Amino acid sequence: MPWSFLEQLIEFASSDSSELIAAKTEYQKIAGQAYEDDRSYGSQMALFHEWFIFDRILPDTKITLLEKMLESQKESWDPKQYEVYEGFNENIFGIFRVKKMTAGEVTVLNLFSDEKYLVNETEGSLIFNKGDLFQGRLISFEGVTYFTRNFCIHPKGAFKYIESEIKSLVKAQKVGRDKWKALCKEMDSLKSDLLKNQIKLEKIKDKILKATNPEKQIKLEVERQEIESFGREIENNIDELKATQQRFEIDTFKIEFRTDQCELAHRLNYMKLKWERSRQIDLRDIYKN
Repeated sequence: MPWSFLEQLIEFASSDSSELIAAKTEYQKIAGQAYEDDRSYGSQMALFHEWFIFDRILPDTKITLLEKMLESQKESWDPKQYEVYEGFNENIFGIFRVKKMTAGEVTVLNLFSDEKYLVNETEGSLIFNKGDLFQGRLISFEGVTYFTRNFCIHPKGAFKYIESEIKSLVKAQKVGRDKWKALCKEMDSLKSDLLKNQIKLEKIKDKILKATNPEKQIKLEVERQEIESFGREIENNIDELKATQQRFEIDTFKIEFRTDQCELAHRLNYMKLKWERSRQIDLRDIYKN
């Protein structure tokens, strides 16, 4: 099970007290401050630590704390530990809706991506009700998907507001997603052109081998060089486009999109915390812009 590995990771990451304090100040600007007498204090702190390790981009970098640790601790961690934390780095953050529950599994829909996930959770019926909306995180361990088991489960009366906020965010991110689709389409086109060029090159090489007329051989050889030159041009374009895609994935998906999603989730989390503290306030006066 991944829990002991996750606890060790949190303990290790929290050893840098100055970075932890700076991160907490940054986090509380959006998610508010949790106090020890809050009923959800434990889960609030756990959600902060997850953001600190998995989501927060370190100042003046484009990497998370976990990515930094994977670079710096490669020789210190044993192979199994390193493999597990590499898997954790592919975690999936989101606001999820519970779609289905069975004895040992929960099917959830990530409202940020509209992707469904089958999650190993033996206590699903104790934690959730079908249709629940909650902030959570999925991690992979030995080929199986688990929850980190740190949640912010929102009250049913807030679902309409939450769904509206998520729809607005997804709509705002559509421009970036469309640009990514265009980059992928361009890459497919270049790869198709390269394949056609390679086929054409093989054919011209075969013709050269079969040609007996010296003048025809010279003509075919010129054509071969032109085809090879065009192929190198396509390969250069593919390399440049790959670099563009890599930058786009980091700057847009990893940093911009993930940061916006986290900020929305943390803002909603703070609304849940305020509602938890004062049940006398109407829910609609808390879950609002």
